[in-house]
Amino acid sequence: MLLNYNKPVAVSSTLGDYTANNAVDESIKTYWSAVTANPGEWIQTDLGHLSTVYAVQINYADQDATILGKANNIYHQYRLLYSTDNKNWKILKDKSTNNTDVPHDYVEIQKPVQARYIKMINVHMANGKFAISGLRVFGNGGGALPDTVKHFIILRTAYDKRSAWIKWQSVDNAYAYNIIPE
Repeated sequence: MLLNYNKPVAVSSTLGDYTANNAVDESIKTYWSAVTANPGEWIQTDLGHLSTVYAVQINYADQDATILGKANNIYHQYRLLYSTDNKNWKILKDKSTNNTDVPHDYVEIQKPVQARYIKMINVHMANGKFAISGLRVFGNGGGALPDTVKHFIILRTAYDKRSAWIKWQSVDNAYAYNIIPE
């Protein structure tokens, strides 16, 4: 499950209206930006309670980027840290020596960890400011599973079987659905 949707975020700095919680709002149209691309700029998300973290996805934004098209000499470097108390930090993943372009990096944790806080610290930006459109933490928050969806209906037209109209009765304690074809 996505553990940090609309959860509190702290940052090292904020450029204008590119506020911190834009990085966890699940909107492709918004993002957070630091004032600089300097090493040491950071973003931190609070999961709200101790959770088991299995993966982190990082989607960079192009704030003040000047490179257009494909380039071979761009790369992103960062460190991911985790904490249970927001005081003692451990390394979750160290990509400080990465030399590849990872604008949408997905980091699967080989041995899941118990954490409440996840922090990403910039080491090197490919171009532009240190800006994140999505800092997404996946795992198990320990809460109750949502109820099973009821009244799931798929309607297709006779003209184009590739198109479908899908409807279901929403569940109060779910904020998203995965639809898996059988």
